[in-house]
Amino acid sequence: MKHKLLIFIEISLLSIFLILLNIQAPLGLRVITKTLLMPVLIVFVLLNTQNFNKFIYLVILALTLSMFGDLFMELQSGNDKFFFPGLGCFLGAHIFYISAFSYKLQTKLLTWSNLIFLLLLTVAVFALLTYLWPKLGQMKIPVLFYAIIISVATFTAYIRSCKEQRICILFWGALLFLLSDALLSIYLFKTPFPGAREINMILYITGQTLIAIGTILINKQMTWNAK
Repeated sequence: MKHKLLIFIEISLLSIFLILLNIQAPLGLRVITKTLLMPVLIVFVLLNTQNFNKFIYLVILALTLSMFGDLFMELQSGNDKFFFPGLGCFLGAHIFYISAFSYKLQTKLLTWSNLIFLLLLTVAVFALLTYLWPKLGQMKIPVLFYAIIISVATFTAYIRSCKEQRICILFWGALLFLLSDALLSIYLFKTPFPGAREINMILYITGQTLIAIGTILINKQMTWNAK
């Protein structure tokens, strides 16, 4: 895989952002650093892609919406009015991920392993929602809808990478993304605790990076299979 320097840049930007969080740096610096994270991954995917198709374009759109989600969510720390735009951007990103992960998907959905994973995922998300529900207030419906969409994205990533393509790195990325959002929801709505934002960002960026790498690998395999 080419241009691994970009992954080092991604890790460096994440490290700088985490430092800025802990020294209570000005909001503008945090916003700039955080908003640069997704463009680095977009460039990484583009430079490592030879066969551009709908699958790649959908992932790029998901990463682009994630960039705007990062922007609004960081601005939200200074003004609550940015929360819903941020949530909407990430919701759109997951919808694009679902479309990408299901692109030309040729595998059986109703297998025992798929059903077992879906059951475990449903139980875990239901338990989280039950835990958060009393504190959600007017956010009950938006959070419920978001939880359903990100669960579908995770399940689709599991089917795509761990069954058809045998490249589970995409699934692990989607799972870390889900875990980062679960942690953030606990922090925002239930129990704020020290280190939550740092852990959330590490899980989120690691997840998005794994999705980007998995996208490149799957696209290469799709190209080989087409020859």
